[in-house]
Amino acid sequence: MPGDDMPVLLNALHRHRLITDHTLSGFVGLAWSHAERPDLALSRGRWRTLVTAAGHRA
Repeated sequence: MPGDDMPVLLNALHRHRLITDHTLSGFVGLAWSHAERPDLALSRGRWRTLVTAAGHRA
């Protein structure tokens, strides 16, 4: 599923500290909305971590 690549990429960038939280905030919503199955692309815990790091409430 091509749309599921973006969440995986953002997750890897965040885990390896290669993306700032500010930059992450501009992409986490897009990653969720463009993934065919966001719940399968990343675990609920990882989504919560990304959303929280981006400055949103999960």
